[in-house]
Amino acid sequence: MSTLVIYCRVSDILYVVQVQKQVKSILSAVWKMVGRISMWGIIGFILYTTRKLSFASLLPTSHLNSSCYSFPIADYGYFNNIKYQFGTSPFIHLTKGLTAIDFSLSDPHGKEYTLSTLLHTKPVLMVWGHYTCPAYHNYKADSFYSNCGYMYENDLADRYHDKVHFLHIISAEPHPMFPHANFDHGLVRMNFWSTYGQPQTYKERLINSVAKVQELTSNHITILVDKLDGPKGRYNNPVWCSYANGAR
Repeated sequence: MSTLVIYCRVSDILYVVQVQKQVKSILSAVWKMVGRISMWGIIGFILYTTRKLSFASLLPTSHLNSSCYSFPIADYGYFNNIKYQFGTSPFIHLTKGLTAIDFSLSDPHGKEYTLSTLLHTKPVLMVWGHYTCPAYHNYKADSFYSNCGYMYENDLADRYHDKVHFLHIISAEPHPMFPHANFDHGLVRMNFWSTYGQPQTYKERLINSVAKVQELTSNHITILVDKLDGPKGRYNNPVWCSYANGAR
C-alpha cells in the first residue's frame, strides 16, 4: 500500500514536473512569439511612419497656384504669355529637388485621384498632352520633338504600368482655333489639329480637349482633367500653373 502511495506521489511529482516543463516551454514559445511580434511591430511602425513622413513631405494643396496669366478672365496674348513673363517656354516651376505639391483631379468620368494617395502604391509619372499640339502627334519627330508622340507615351505605359502610375493631364490648349492665341508666344498659331477654340469652362474642356485625347490614349494611362472653374471660379489650371507651363 505504501509502495503504491509512494508510487502515486512520485508519479504526481513527475507529472507536475512534466507539466511545469510543458508550461515553461509554452511560455517560452509565447514569449518568443511576442518578441517577434513586437520586433516586427516596431519595424512595421518605423516603416509606416517613414512612409507617412515621406508622403507628408508633399506640400499641401493650399500651395497650388489657383490661376495664372489671369485666364480665363483674360485670354493669352502678346503681353500675356509664357515667354513674355518668364523669357522661355516651357517654363518649369517645380524643378528637380523641389518639393511636389499635392493635388486632386478627376478623370473624364468624375472619379477623383489624389497624388499623395497614388504614391502609397507606386511612383507617379505626370505627362501633359493636348490634341492641338503638333508634338503630341509626333509632328517633326526628326527634330527637337523626337519621340514626343502619343504613341510613344502609350508604348511606355503599356510596358511599365505595373510599376508606375501614368497620369496624362489635360490643361490649356497650346494651339487653339482663331481668335484664341498660343500661350507660348501670345500669337495665333494654328495647325492641322486646331479644330476648336480655347475651352473657357470645364464642360468645354471635357467636350473638346478630353474627348479628342481619349481616343488616342492607352487604357493603362489615367487621364486627369485640370480644373477650369471659369472667370468667377477659384481654380483655373492649378496643376499646370504650379508645376510647369508649356505645351505637348
